[in-house]
Amino acid sequence: MERQWTQMTKGEGDFNDINWNCEEQPELEGTLTSVKHNVGVHSQTIYNVVTEDGTIYNVWESAVLKQLLSALQTGTYLKLVYLGKKASKKGFGKYKDFDLFVANGNPAPAPPVPTADPAPPV
Repeated sequence: MERQWTQMTKGEGDFNDINWNCEEQPELEGTLTSVKHNVGVHSQTIYNVVTEDGTIYNVWESAVLKQLLSALQTGTYLKLVYLGKKASKKGFGKYKDFDLFVANGNPAPAPPVPTADPAPPV
């Protein structure tokens, strides 16, 4: 059987997605369409957000973004707002801070994912 091929264009494949630059574009509003885990050499998580004009943005997870985004379900309409760099409370430099807003009527947040392996059965 002969393979059928589809040519990918901008916005239809991971290689054409745009990495969100929060310093150049401090607000990102759109629908969370997918979450990809263990991406790249550092096994990071990427959240894909599609704006109303159809642009797909990769939002690379940071400690702050993980706290904000990890409980959201795909299909959630959201707005991320970059608040600038904040001094770390532990004195280890600065980190990028964000606010998250979700549109009313969105799907309920998913239950939290356990961070530690469960204890083995006894």
